[in-house]
Amino acid sequence: MGPAAVNAGHRQIGLVDRLRRAGGLRRSDWLWGYLFISINFLGFAIFSLGPIIASLALSFMGWRLLQPPHFTGLTNLNQLVDDGMFFQTLLNTAYFVVGYVPLVTVLAFLLAVLLNRPLRGIGLLRGVYFMPSITLLVSVAMVWHWLLDPQAGMINFMLHSVGLPSPEWLADAHWAMPTIIVVAVWQDVGYFAVVYLAGLQSVPGNLYEAAEIDGASAWQKLTQITVPLMVPTTFFVLVISLISGWQVFALPFLMTQGGPANSTYTLLLYIYNQAFTSLHMGYASLMAWVLFLIIFLVTLVQWRFAKRGENVFS
Repeated sequence: MGPAAVNAGHRQIGLVDRLRRAGGLRRSDWLWGYLFISINFLGFAIFSLGPIIASLALSFMGWRLLQPPHFTGLTNLNQLVDDGMFFQTLLNTAYFVVGYVPLVTVLAFLLAVLLNRPLRGIGLLRGVYFMPSITLLVSVAMVWHWLLDPQAGMINFMLHSVGLPSPEWLADAHWAMPTIIVVAVWQDVGYFAVVYLAGLQSVPGNLYEAAEIDGASAWQKLTQITVPLMVPTTFFVLVISLISGWQVFALPFLMTQGGPANSTYTLLLYIYNQAFTSLHMGYASLMAWVLFLIIFLVTLVQWRFAKRGENVFS
């Protein structure tokens, strides 16, 4: 074996050693990565996964907080089947979702289209529309409660001054839920408009220029370019708005306490009262899991329709 072959062998050995050392460094990096992930996973297991498993176990138990829990089997489920108030609150929540989700989605899209124009002061205008979504909810409820006051509210005063009927709003069982829906849409439309605005600004401008060259109208550009390209953003908005709609709690709690005549008594508000007012923690846990299953199934249906929509517009 000549000197050249010996040198080549030494170079190969050195290359293997470097590869091994590099492999050791990669394994060390993996170990550090697992260490950092384990810290996050530990927090998730203690503060999220643990309570989820505990709530599932509580669904089969009776627990009044100050007394030790005891196993009751399917007693909570039998109570749920015979609970008329549960089904009424479920229908009230579905009523809110049906009114809230389409309205906030369409208005947010139209608002984003209007705000996507190169106008002077457009940044300030965007901030004004986004402001309600970051305003303290208690303040929002108090202001709207004052505006909607049947006797001294500004809205009824303006309606009365032009000769229009002035409803009781939150004090009327027929008007209470639509009023809650309008307030919720007013508060959230700015946030979803910002989401749509981010999607609109990612659309290539040459598509609109090509459409203008072909003589497309503003309506054609909106329906043939903007709407199809906004399908992923619309899917995100629908998922988030549906989840928040099924979990509506704060506005009915602050503005009506579920009244009048239980017309705004939503499912999450009923769960809250069962858990922390009546101290039926096991029964409340079961209803919470029913609410989770509803949201999960609705999200699955949305995924199915979203895939069909992508196939249609692709």
